[in-house]
Amino acid sequence: MNMQILKIVPILAMLAGLSACGRPSPRPVQDPTQYIDMLIRELADSDSRTRQGAARALGVLGPRAAKAVPALECAQGDEESTVRDAATAALSRILPELAMAGGGR
Repeated sequence: MNMQILKIVPILAMLAGLSACGRPSPRPVQDPTQYIDMLIRELADSDSRTRQGAARALGVLGPRAAKAVPALECAQGDEESTVRDAATAALSRILPELAMAGGGR
């Protein structure tokens, strides 16, 4: 398994309030926004699964990941449809007013 994916899986679990095993986490995440810069960098990774995971993780953060909007907009043009779809879903969670309006930026 790609090492980048191994970095993102625990982050997704923490953001969801789960331990790495999928059980409720005994320690709540203090500040999940500390991962935003790393996730933005992962959107440019050579592995499409890493890019998709990063987009999904940013979507979990919702409006707190607003600074990732430009990178997610770029990811909407990714060569892989799974990455494009994850970026679009993330943007709809980060900018819910756009999803409700049915438009893009």
